[in-house]
Amino acid sequence: MGVSREEDGTETPCVTLVLELSPKQTMDVGTVELGSTPLEEILLASDVTPLLAHPNPEAFNPENVFAFPMAQTPGPYLCTQGFGGPFTHFYSSTHHAVDIACPIGTPITAIGAGTVVEVADSHAAGGIHVSRLFAWNSILVAMAGGIHAEYVHIAQGSAVVMVGDTVEQGQRLCLSGDVGFCPSPHLHVQVYPSRDPKAPSLRFAFQPTTPSSSPSASFYFPEEGKWYSHDGPTQEPPRCQPCGLFAVGAGGEA
Repeated sequence: MGVSREEDGTETPCVTLVLELSPKQTMDVGTVELGSTPLEEILLASDVTPLLAHPNPEAFNPENVFAFPMAQTPGPYLCTQGFGGPFTHFYSSTHHAVDIACPIGTPITAIGAGTVVEVADSHAAGGIHVSRLFAWNSILVAMAGGIHAEYVHIAQGSAVVMVGDTVEQGQRLCLSGDVGFCPSPHLHVQVYPSRDPKAPSLRFAFQPTTPSSSPSASFYFPEEGKWYSHDGPTQEPPRCQPCGLFAVGAGGEA
């Protein structure tokens, strides 16, 4: 349960169901009581897609190690969905995506050097309505070896790069947002072997900014429920009292 935000900022209550069914199977979900609201005033939508398993989910090329995408702010940041996440990372193309919760307006930086090949930052709509699944803002960067990195849910009008620009690792690309199918503000980042958005995603890792003398700590795979900064895995930040919220802002200040 959540909201659906229109392009003009109008918000309405919304309920979205995520269901996985085998072929020739039906599922009785429940009954929806409309009350006094006429059916024609309710915006219904669905997105039925064949669920194809990732062909090789555990494969990892040690060359696919990149910088943390918030290199200009200390954080820490919570990974809210990792590889194979049950909310939206069960498709082959999104299996190795990582969701990192961050306040709207957090600077997003390039995880690797490359050339900007796509920029979309005109949308403002968000929330959990199914119609938002492919109405996101994003930046796509072609890196070495034909690998493409995609940064999704960025804030409207926040891109500071254009198609054709060459960017360096750690260079600012845009600001984080909550545009598209996005229950709460976060950055969705994923890596592809080509520009084809349907290509199976690549398993990748992040590298701490500060070099480590331990080979085992030279890179890490982000995991759901754990906290990270540009220096790697870190501790959960303190919570504000008495509200219980984490005392971390876009720049890491309490």
